[in-house]
Amino acid sequence: MIAHQMGYRYLDIQRYDRKGESMDGLYGRIDGLTAAVRPGDLLVYQYPAYIGNQFEVSFGEHMYVRHVNFVPFVHDAEMVRFGVDPGFDEILYLNLTAANVVANSSLEKVLRDAGAHQPMILQHEWDYLTTQPLNTKPLERKVVLAGTFIKSDLLSTWQQETPLIAFGPNNDQIPAPNVDYRGQFDQTTLFDQLPNALGLAWDTGDTYGNYTKYNNPYKISLYLAKGLPVIVWKDAGIAPFIAENHLGYLISSLDDIDVLMSSLSDQDLAERQQHVQKFAPLVRNGYFARHLLLNVEQQILYGEKLHLQAD
Repeated sequence: MIAHQMGYRYLDIQRYDRKGESMDGLYGRIDGLTAAVRPGDLLVYQYPAYIGNQFEVSFGEHMYVRHVNFVPFVHDAEMVRFGVDPGFDEILYLNLTAANVVANSSLEKVLRDAGAHQPMILQHEWDYLTTQPLNTKPLERKVVLAGTFIKSDLLSTWQQETPLIAFGPNNDQIPAPNVDYRGQFDQTTLFDQLPNALGLAWDTGDTYGNYTKYNNPYKISLYLAKGLPVIVWKDAGIAPFIAENHLGYLISSLDDIDVLMSSLSDQDLAERQQHVQKFAPLVRNGYFARHLLLNVEQQILYGEKLHLQAD
């Protein structure tokens, strides 16, 4: 939506089942999808498309051969999340590009260390476009977690004295005694239902918990757009952004939540909430997408960091 407002045109790539599709059929499909794309054009591509590795490879190769400025927006680096796939060289793919958009500096480093050498542009944060009202009520000493509990077992394992209010697919977990599980809602209803609590972004388990070091959880933008300070793991990829912009609190483990809550005065919470409310219009109005696309255009057109003279 933001890109469209900035003059970008949509490329209608829909997920489909490739079973039975020949390579000639795949090539023809890609040529048809990109018939309007010309050499030198800028193409920002949502990666992965979840159509299969062969589609990703063929699409990237086609754009490379046709001299298109191909810029994948890396929503997930699968080799970092799940380990290297011997059937898909993700680094080779990322080196077919004009540049790559990555979540944060932690993901950039791990991809660089693995051999990715094309320019990388940091996303920093997701936007959350909404006109629904901010939360202006004083914060309660509770935490809210909105997300999928496929990635987290906190519904059933929450042992903290601080109450947890939870939204999302239950995945057959039985909520722990101090968990108020409120069910699953559409995006608009969920925004309205969020309580005046601190927003928690926390995945558990070896795969998803570790991947928090490299991704930008979308739920953080949800909380910030609502005007709620957040709580994140101190080693999360987004932790420096949260700390430097005074948007919440960093903890080493969930065992720190009760200590954090007891250590914060009402004034501490009110000041942090006021700061988040000042920040919220940025995510609510698409600042980060606009900033990102301008950085992509600068990289493609100029190829260097732009130094502007101060007033």
